[in-house]
Amino acid sequence: MKKAYLIIASVLALGLTSCSQNEEVNSLVGNYTYKVSGVVTIEHSDTLVGDVHLTPETGTMTLTGTGKEKEVVMSFNQTSGDVYDVTAVVTGDSLYVRPTHRNIEVEVARDTLVLGTVIKRQEIFDVEVQGSGYMLSNGDVCLMLTYDGEERNDPKYKLSGKNIHLHCVRNAK
Repeated sequence: MKKAYLIIASVLALGLTSCSQNEEVNSLVGNYTYKVSGVVTIEHSDTLVGDVHLTPETGTMTLTGTGKEKEVVMSFNQTSGDVYDVTAVVTGDSLYVRPTHRNIEVEVARDTLVLGTVIKRQEIFDVEVQGSGYMLSNGDVCLMLTYDGEERNDPKYKLSGKNIHLHCVRNAK
């Protein structure tokens, strides 16, 4: 009889522990509206091309648990139509974004020696995204991201950004 009580107590303790660990994830699960903004630096073969303000990225984000302890998926649906996922680990009210790759579009100005003019073009960069942030008391999520990558068609163009701000406002339930 004592053995049965010990087993039941152990199972209950394990269940309560897993519930409390998932409270961190459960408090974040929901739908958000988001905006990403910041400045990136573009270099070409060790020559500084310049700092570029990212075109603000906006849209909706759904945050769900993965079933793994303290892990969430942030599914972004941009207003422009692109969709991508980012995985993060939750510790208390902090989130740590696991490194992931995505493509971003950046307007790059290039001088043309022949014409003596500046041409601005949208270039696509394959970047690794990572970062960390926290959940605010009102339920919003703020992350500081880093971008590091290269242009898809000309890998001599490198992009880096250390203060990319991602602000997610929780939508009404």
